[in-house]
Amino acid sequence: MIGGTLKVVSIAERRSNGQKLLVHWAPAGSGGWRAHYDFTISGGRIVRADLQYA
Repeated sequence: MIGGTLKVVSIAERRSNGQKLLVHWAPAGSGGWRAHYDFTISGGRIVRADLQYA
């Protein structure tokens, strides 16, 4: 999606192997919505990304 904005609203959960973020995603021309982005880290890299939109 080109032309949108993504803002991190808060860190919903911190773990030793990653974190879960509450974000606001707004594609161009829309009011947007909130979502949870849950990242798992291993070896300094993102090995899993679970993006949950309501």
